Amino acid sequence: MIEQLESNKFIIINKKHLKKVPYELLIEFLSKLQQVEVYLPKHEYIACNKDEPYAIKIAKIILKEEKA
Repeated sequence: MIEQLESNKFIIINKKHLKKVPYELLIEFLSKLQQVEVYLPKHEYIACNKDEPYAIKIAKIILKEEKA
């Protein structure tokens, strides 16, 4: 399980897809997420799908600014 956490830096879930999750499972998931959130810093992020035509440009800008 720890390996899964290290393989990707972020976990991103589009909230509109949660509507497809069975209600009982969604309630359990949101309850656990709420318990975990107290340990997390309060950051805000901008997400970009890899398959968007502009994704490579955005990634290059981010990497360039991180090096600066």
